[in-house]
Amino acid sequence: MHDKVHYAATPDYGIEGCPPRYYKSIFASGKEQSLGSSARGIFAFNDAHSQLGWAGPIDAREKLVLTPKRFLKTGSHLNSAKAMSQAHADSAALDTHSWSITLQYNVFAKRLVMIGQTDPISDLPDIFSKKHSPNLVFDTCIVGLKHLQKHLKHKLGLHGFVRLAKNNYINVPNPIATANLT
Repeated sequence: MHDKVHYAATPDYGIEGCPPRYYKSIFASGKEQSLGSSARGIFAFNDAHSQLGWAGPIDAREKLVLTPKRFLKTGSHLNSAKAMSQAHADSAALDTHSWSITLQYNVFAKRLVMIGQTDPISDLPDIFSKKHSPNLVFDTCIVGLKHLQKHLKHKLGLHGFVRLAKNNYINVPNPIATANLT
């Protein structure tokens, strides 16, 4: 996709346990279990094109030889969390920011537990159409954040924007879509 869009910026959410401008995924479950035990069940994921809900977590599980046997495509991190809380899935991975928001605003999420996490990777890029200037979009992000009210910055968890080398994204592993995805 990198040849079809412009990269403008990388948000910094100040994720605990990550260097600035980095992110990680949280492995979660609707019950207390090990990450290894969860691999025997159904892994809910938002989309096979998602870095934090699919590619990163599957790469981390493959390194541990814990690739799930069955999958449930949910369409969003929130739906993956709901699937676990309703026992339709045994585990899922949500990016740390979505995990935090899900726990904060959804009563059902109180039944969810963290069972692991991925290693930090470069935060997701803000990308856009090639018809716009990357510098103008970056500058607009900076100005917009500067003028955002403090309570909204806190609610969004947004600490700033930076630019990273494109290779931070191009070189990230992206597992081949699994044939058994449902």
